[in-house]
Amino acid sequence: MKAKIILLILGLIIIMSLIFLHFSCEKDENDNQETVCGTTNPLQEIEWLKNLINELENAPTTEIYIYTYKGEKVFAVTTCAICPDGVTQVHDCDSNIICVFGGYAGMNTCPDFDTLAVKDSLLWKNF
Repeated sequence: MKAKIILLILGLIIIMSLIFLHFSCEKDENDNQETVCGTTNPLQEIEWLKNLINELENAPTTEIYIYTYKGEKVFAVTTCAICPDGVTQVHDCDSNIICVFGGYAGMNTCPDFDTLAVKDSLLWKNF
């Protein structure tokens, strides 16, 4: 009988400790937000990207994805994303075009992009 009481008390102490630990740890809302080019909100804080979106807002079926390519975050901007001859330009954080894919000529200035780039997330689209 004594052993059951001791086990019950130990169990309660463990449960109370876990509850205390759970609620005492503060969680920052930004812990889960990924930084892209030094910001967690590239659509609002990267000026060239804001300007590009303003220009493309009326262009049909445009999308912008964030990729990690060679250890850096890049933006893949595809105009006419549903078209078989759509063009994708890959920009670095400073808006420099580092790759171009597609079009009528089937350009591919970064042949290693498909194997080295990892698609992180969809940033924007207008369709």
